[in-house]
Amino acid sequence: MAEALAFAEAGPAEGPPVAIATSARPEAVARLQRHLGRRRAARLAEGILARIASGLHAKGIRRFVVSGGETSGAVLEALKVEALEVDSYVTAGQSHSVAVGADPISFYLKSGKLGPVEMLEEVTA
Repeated sequence: MAEALAFAEAGPAEGPPVAIATSARPEAVARLQRHLGRRRAARLAEGILARIASGLHAKGIRRFVVSGGETSGAVLEALKVEALEVDSYVTAGQSHSVAVGADPISFYLKSGKLGPVEMLEEVTA
């Protein structure tokens, strides 16, 4: 997580935003899933991304694009978001929203299965 936060800090002041994702080769994912179980492995990845989002928020980041329903929930929970004001859906499974309260944080949330994969290119352009 420290490496991801340092990577984000070193990102460009202008230009495309920084993207952080969990990833591994399929055989490594399969090995981890066998060792931990599929659900526990997924929760581990979601928790890592949530803690990274929390660290970025502590450094002043107020705009997040999050892909994956459970990951979105983990990030919102880590940022202690209690309520969202949700705009109309961009397309199935994708919406803009803002955290309600004293700390307005902007989100573009995408469920895991709905909507095009290319959404990351579209919303960060």
